Amino acid sequence: MSMSFFSELKRRQVLRTAAAYVAAAWLLVQVADTVFEAFELGEEAVRLVIIVLALGFVPVIILSWVFQLTPEGLRRDSGDSAADAPAGHRADRIIIVLLAAGVTFFAFDKFVLDPQRDEEIAEQARTEAFVESYGDKSIAVLAFENLSADADNEYFSDGIAEEMINLLARIPELRVISRSSAFTYKGKDLSVPEIAEELNVTYVLEGSVRKAGDRIRVTAQLIDARTDTHLYSENFDRTIDDIFAIQDEVSSNVVENLRVHLTGEMPRARPADPEAHALLLRARYLIGRNNSHNYDVIEELLLESLEIDPDYLDAILTLANMYSVFGRERHRPIEEARVAVRDLVDRALAIDPDNGYAIVLSAWPEGSKGDLHLIIRRLQEGLAKDSSNLGSINWAAEVLRLIGDFKQSNELLQHMLARDPLCNICYYRKATNFLALGDYADAEAAIRRFKQTADGGGHTLGLALFMQGKYEESAAAFSNLNPDNNNEATLLHAQAMSGIALDNPERVQTALEALRENYSTTAPDFIASIFALTGDFDSAFAALEPVAAMHPRFSAEIWPWPLLNNLHDDPRWTEFREKIGHSEETIEALQFNVVLQ
Repeated sequence: MSMSFFSELKRRQVLRTAAAYVAAAWLLVQVADTVFEAFELGEEAVRLVIIVLALGFVPVIILSWVFQLTPEGLRRDSGDSAADAPAGHRADRIIIVLLAAGVTFFAFDKFVLDPQRDEEIAEQARTEAFVESYGDKSIAVLAFENLSADADNEYFSDGIAEEMINLLARIPELRVISRSSAFTYKGKDLSVPEIAEELNVTYVLEGSVRKAGDRIRVTAQLIDARTDTHLYSENFDRTIDDIFAIQDEVSSNVVENLRVHLTGEMPRARPADPEAHALLLRARYLIGRNNSHNYDVIEELLLESLEIDPDYLDAILTLANMYSVFGRERHRPIEEARVAVRDLVDRALAIDPDNGYAIVLSAWPEGSKGDLHLIIRRLQEGLAKDSSNLGSINWAAEVLRLIGDFKQSNELLQHMLARDPLCNICYYRKATNFLALGDYADAEAAIRRFKQTADGGGHTLGLALFMQGKYEESAAAFSNLNPDNNNEATLLHAQAMSGIALDNPERVQTALEALRENYSTTAPDFIASIFALTGDFDSAFAALEPVAAMHPRFSAEIWPWPLLNNLHDDPRWTEFREKIGHSEETIEALQFNVVLQ
C-alpha cells in the first residue's frame, strides 16, 4: 500500500515539484534577506516572505497531485496515465537551474557582498564601541536662550553655551557633542528626549542668559533625557566678572550629577578681562555663521580683544586659526598669513607650552608649503597633549588622507561623527576615502548621506556610480550638476565623463578640447583622467606634467584618484609618483598612528 502511494507520488511528479519549490523558496529567502537590507526593510519583511512561502507549500503540492505538466500545458491527472517522462525531465532541469542559481547567489553573497558588509559592520562596531565606552556619560549642551532685552546679546548667550561645551570636552571621561551639532537645534520645536535620541546622548544641559549692563543672570538645567527629569537646576545672579566662576561651578555640578570618576584634575575656565571676553564671544558668534564676508569684522574684534588683554589665549588661538583657514582661501596673501600664524602661535606657546591645539597649529606656517614630516610630528605632539580638540583630529584625518592612509582617516572621521553627529562634511570626506580604497558602493552611500543636507557632491556621486559600472545613473548624476556649485572645469569634466558613460565620443571630444584649451595647467587631473579612460596613455602622462609644479597638496590628491587606475601598470606611473614626491617609499616613511584618549 505504502509502495503504491510512493509510486503514485513519483508518477504525479509530486516529489519533483516539492524539491523544486523548496529550492526556489530557499533562493527567494536568500535574495530577500540581501535585497531588503538595501531598502531598509527589517527582519519582519524577511519573516513575512518565509511565512508566505511556507503557506504556499501545501497548495502547490495539492496542485501537483491534481494536475500534470504536459507539453500541451497543465491538465487534470486522470489517475491512470503513465508517468510523463518529458515532464519529469523538465522538472529535473528546473531543480538543477534553481540549485545552480542558488549556489551562484551564495558564492556572490559570500565572496563579494559579505566582505563589504563585514567592513560596514566593523566600522559601525568601532563607532558603537567608542560611544559605549563612555556608558551613559554623554551630554549635549544646547544653545542657551537669550532673555536679554537687547536681541543683539544673542552672541553672549551662544558664547556661554559654547564655552561650556569646550570646558566639558576637556574631560576625557565624558563624551560631549560638538557645538556644530548641538546648536543645530536652536529655534527648533523638538523636545529634549527627541534631541537626545538624534544625538545619541543620555544627558542634556540647557539654559538661558539675561544680561543688563554689567549684571548677568545665568540659568542652567541638567536633564536626564531617558526620563526627561531635571537632575540639577540653578540660577546665578552675578556680575559679568564672575562668568568664568559660573562656568566652573556648572561643569563641576555636571560631573557630580553624572557621577563621572575623573582620572585627572577638573578642568577650569581660564579667566580673562570681561571686555576682551565679550569681544571674543562676538567674533566666535560671527565665525559660527560661516560667512566669510564677516572676515574683516571678525579680525577687528579679535585684534581689539588682544589689545585689551594681550595674553588672552583663546583669542590668540582663534585669530591664528582664522588666519590659517582664510589664508588658504586667499583672503590675505599666503606668506603674510604664515608670518601672522607663526607669531600668534609663539605667543600662545609662551603662555601655555602644553596647549595641544597650539602645538598642532604651529605646523601650519611651514606645513602649508607641503612639509608633511613637520605636520605629522606636531600632530603627534599636540594630540598627545590634548586629543579632545576636534580641530586637531580633523587635521589628522586630512593628513592621513594625503599620505594614503585612507582607512585610518575614515576611523578618525567616524570618531568625529561620534562627537559631531551632524558633521555633514565628514561624510563627503569619507566618500573620497572610500573611492581611493576602491570601496565604491560605500563611497556612493557616504556621498548620498552628504547630499541629504547639502547641495554639492554631484560630481563625486557620478564618480562613485561610474566606478561601479552604473553608467546610466552616473551619466545622469554628471549631467545634473548645479552650475552655481561647480566651476567650469568641473562641469566640462562631468560632460566628458557622461559622454564616456553613454559611449558618446563626440560629447567627450567637445569637453576635452575645452578643458585642454582653458585648463591644461589648472586642471591637469581632469584632462589626464579622460585620456586614461579612453586608452590614450601617452596623452594622459603628458597632461600630468604640470602637476609636479603645482602645490604639494594637489599632487597628494591626484595619485590615489581612481580615474587614473588604468595608468598604474605603466612604468611611467612610478616615475610620475617619484617626480611629485609621492613614491611608495616616501608614503611609507610618512605613516603614523593616531591614538585618541
